[in-house]
Amino acid sequence: MWRPMLQAVGDDDRVNSKRIVAAILLVIVAAMIIYPPLSTGDVSIEFTSKGSGSANHLYVTISLIELHEAGVNNSTGWNRVSNATVTLDLVDSNSLAHAGVKGTVHTGHYDAISIAVNSATLVIGSNETALALSTELYATNIPLIVKTQSMSAVTVEFSFDIREITSTNTLSLVLKAFSST
Repeated sequence: MWRPMLQAVGDDDRVNSKRIVAAILLVIVAAMIIYPPLSTGDVSIEFTSKGSGSANHLYVTISLIELHEAGVNNSTGWNRVSNATVTLDLVDSNSLAHAGVKGTVHTGHYDAISIAVNSATLVIGSNETALALSTELYATNIPLIVKTQSMSAVTVEFSFDIREITSTNTLSLVLKAFSST
């Protein structure tokens, strides 16, 4: 009589051990699924410009900066870095140096950046011209890895030609982006 009780207790210990191992594995798998989308990292966007031609100011107002998650559909993979409205003077490198934007996105690999432009104004001497926009959304490729509790730095360079802008009264930019972590 004593012997079967020991055997039954031993079976219960094995069952409990299996349940404990299964529970631990379940917690690990759940953490692997839930944690990456919830973890975030910081992104700092700085601006530079490279223009040809002469003007006093080329003001560009931007309203949205997004990063595109690598490997995700182009229509759904965009993550907002900032939706603050910022006016940049692309001719004045000193003002550009102080016009950085910071934001937080989930950790991961990103492959592109887009910037929404609301308006543009060209100032040459005392003449101020509101410019038409060739596009409201500029994008370029950038390999970027955003990690938890770290700052990823991105430099966006706007290239433009004042002669082309004055002849068409249309803002046309070329975007390049560089990353460093």
